[in-house]
Amino acid sequence: MIRGAPTLSEALYAAFGVEVDAIVTLKTVTGVVGKDGMRYIWKPARPRDTERRLAVVARIAEAMSADGLPAAGPLASRHGERLIETDSGPGYLQPWLPGRHVRLSDAEERLTAVCTVAQVHRWSRRVPFLADPHLGGPEWQNVTGGVLPVKLRSKLQALHGVWGPAKDACPELAAVEKDVFRVSEEVVAAVEKAWQAHGGTCRTLCHRDLAPHNLLWMTRAWPVSLIDFDHAGLDDPFLDFMQLLNHTFYLGDPGPRPFLTLVEACVRVEGRPIWREELLWQVLRFPDLLIRAMVEWVKAGSAPDGKQSLIGVIYKERTRWQRWAQDVHSRFG
Repeated sequence: MIRGAPTLSEALYAAFGVEVDAIVTLKTVTGVVGKDGMRYIWKPARPRDTERRLAVVARIAEAMSADGLPAAGPLASRHGERLIETDSGPGYLQPWLPGRHVRLSDAEERLTAVCTVAQVHRWSRRVPFLADPHLGGPEWQNVTGGVLPVKLRSKLQALHGVWGPAKDACPELAAVEKDVFRVSEEVVAAVEKAWQAHGGTCRTLCHRDLAPHNLLWMTRAWPVSLIDFDHAGLDDPFLDFMQLLNHTFYLGDPGPRPFLTLVEACVRVEGRPIWREELLWQVLRFPDLLIRAMVEWVKAGSAPDGKQSLIGVIYKERTRWQRWAQDVHSRFG
C-alpha cells in the first residue's frame, strides 16, 4: 500500500476519465466496468513494464487490430503515459476483449489458434517499424534467455542438474531416463546444427506466453485473438508453437495427428522453407513439459504431494513421443 497514492477508482478517473461502476477481482488482474458500460482490464506492472516497452506493445496491438488481428494493448492516459500509480502500486489499463479461453483440447479450436499465431508471425515480418533495431530499447529488443539454441541448451543443462535429486524422490523417472536424455540431446544438436548452417530467426514478433487464458475465442468473423503481451518480444516463432503444444498435452489427450496438423498449418500460413519445417519437427518433441515440472518440483523441495503430478507429466511426455513418431511416419514415410 502506497500512502497518499490514489485508489484504483480515483486513478482511473484522473488518468482516463473512467467512472468506475464495478471492480471484478480476477486471478492475476482486475476487471473494471465503467458506468458507461465499457469494460477494461487493470494489470499490475512488472519490473520490465517501462513506459518505453508499454508504448511498443500498444503500438503493436493497434497495428494488429487495424490489420484485422484483434489484440489488446496498454491504453494511453489523457496525458499520454501508460504506467499509472495507485495505492496498490503501478499498473496499466487495457481493453477487456469479449470471448472465452480457447479450448486446446478441441482440434478445431487448436488449429484455429495455431493459424492465428502463425498469421501474427507472418504479419510481424512485414511491419516496417518492427524492423527498427532501436525499437523499444533493451526492454524490447533483448531476446529473453538467449536465442533458440541457447534456450534449449540451458534447458538441457537444467535437466542434468535436477535429474539426480528428482529420480531419488521419484524412482518412476528411471523408466524414461534414456529416452529423455536421448531426445533432449538430439533436439539440441539438430537446432545448433541448423542455426550454424542457415542462421536463426529472431526478428519475429512472438507472444511467448501462449497458455489458453491468453487466447480468446471470440466470434466467427475472427475466432481467436491474443491478449497479455507481457512476455512478448522479437524471437524465434518455434517457441510459440512449442508452448501451444506443451499446453495441449498438459491439459489432456490432443487426439490424432497433433504434430502433423500443427506443422502443416505453420508451413501453409508462414510459408517457411523445408529446413525450417524439419527443424520445427525436432523442436516439438523436446521434453519441455517434463523439464519444467522437474525443475519446479525440485526447487519446491520434492514434496511427496507433488510426485503424482510429476508422474502424470511423465505419461504426457511418453504420449508426445508416440504421437510424434506416428505423425513423422505419416509425413515422411
